Amino acid sequence: MGQRDAVIEPRGDDDTVTRRGERWQVAGLVLCGGESRRMGQAKAWLDFGGQTVLERIVQCVNQVVAPVVVARRPGQSLPPLSNSVRIVEDVYPGRGPLAGLHIGLWALRQEASHALVVSCDVPLVRPAFLQRLMDAMRHAVETAESSATYAQACVPIFGGQRHPLVAIYAVALWPLVESLLRNGQLRPAFLLEQIPVRWLQPEEWADVDPESLSLTNINTPQEYQAALHRALAANQESPTA
Repeated sequence: MGQRDAVIEPRGDDDTVTRRGERWQVAGLVLCGGESRRMGQAKAWLDFGGQTVLERIVQCVNQVVAPVVVARRPGQSLPPLSNSVRIVEDVYPGRGPLAGLHIGLWALRQEASHALVVSCDVPLVRPAFLQRLMDAMRHAVETAESSATYAQACVPIFGGQRHPLVAIYAVALWPLVESLLRNGQLRPAFLLEQIPVRWLQPEEWADVDPESLSLTNINTPQEYQAALHRALAANQESPTA
């Protein structure tokens, strides 16, 4: 039930300076600190084709960037991960995904310019989709009129909805995220309202993920089972399956 994407070499360390002379270093950040109330059990531990959902997502992210950081609630139990994966804990627990984004960006502040952020509820996410996000973000940085105006995030839009938890953010945003948390502004929308954003449209990833599976969330047992069936069907349709 594994994904059939072609192997993509990690590009986080490649071309570390943009044409504008600015730093370009992308690391991965997987958010798994949610309490999975609607699922009724921890999503990170759910089986998905012989591996946990968290393992699957971390491996997918690690195909396009390195290193990868996983943000969790304090004391949260996680399935075993590669020794190369760093675990960090929310310092604003119980305040939603911005808490994980905050600690993840802070943890990467010395080693990356941007973080490729993926939440732990999109087990069908594809490396090629994530690479498309990265390419769009880099292009936005390189073609901006000045460093003061270029996009600080790249976020996909699908079905009339923004998807801020499968996106790229400038690591330098961590103080702003902390300010939002301190002020009780806990929705990602509050962050996006305050920064320039490159919005990625469906036609820009249609060739690598025509069904937009990368944005398919699993929040309930029914959505989890549906995602399992979609993954199985995709493998059966593959000539290499």
